[in-house]
Amino acid sequence: MIGLKFFFLFIQIILPVTVVAQFIVHSEIFENGNVKSLTYHQKTYNGIKKVKYEEFFENGNKYIEGAYKSDKKHGIWREWNVNGKKISKGAYENGQKDGFWIGWYENGNKEGEVTWLNGQEDGLWILWYDNGQKRRELTWVNGKRDGKCIEWYDNGQKKLEGFWVEGKKNGQWNYWYENGKIIKDEIHEFGELKIEKWY
Repeated sequence: MIGLKFFFLFIQIILPVTVVAQFIVHSEIFENGNVKSLTYHQKTYNGIKKVKYEEFFENGNKYIEGAYKSDKKHGIWREWNVNGKKISKGAYENGQKDGFWIGWYENGNKEGEVTWLNGQEDGLWILWYDNGQKRRELTWVNGKRDGKCIEWYDNGQKKLEGFWVEGKKNGQWNYWYENGKIIKDEIHEFGELKIEKWY
C-alpha cells in the first residue's frame, strides 16, 4: 500500500498534466517547487477547451485568475501584486474588456474606475493619485474622448478643464499652475487651436 501511494505521488510530480474531476490541468512549476501556473481544460463535444487560468508568484501568492469561454477570456478576471494585495478586477466578453474595471495602488487606495465596451474605452473614467486625491475625470464614447475633461494636481488644485468631441479638443480649455494661478486659456474648434492666451 505504501509503495502504491509513493508510485502515484511520483507520477503526479513528473507529469505536468493531471486530471481533476472533468478538468484536465496543465501546470508549470518554479525551480523552488511552487506552482507557476495552472491552465484548466474541459472536454466538450467540440473537443478540449480552455476554461480557467491561474498564475502565481514564486513565493506562492496568486498573480492572476480568470475564466475562458470558447478559448477566449470571459467573465471576471483578477490580479494581485507579489504581496497578495489586489491590483485590478474587471470583466471580459468574448476576449475583450467589457464593463466595469477597477484598479488599486499597492497602498490599497483606488487607482481608477473605468468602463469598457467591446474592448474600447466607453463611459466615465475616474483616476486617482496614490494619496487618494482625484487625478482625472473623463468620458469616452466608442474609444474616443467625448465630453468634459478635468484634471487635478495631487494637492487637489485643478490642473486643466476642457471638452472633447469625438476625440478632438473643442471649445474652451483652461490651464492652471499648482498654486492655483491661471497659465493660459485656449479655444479649439474640432481639434484645431483657434485662440491661445497666456497669463
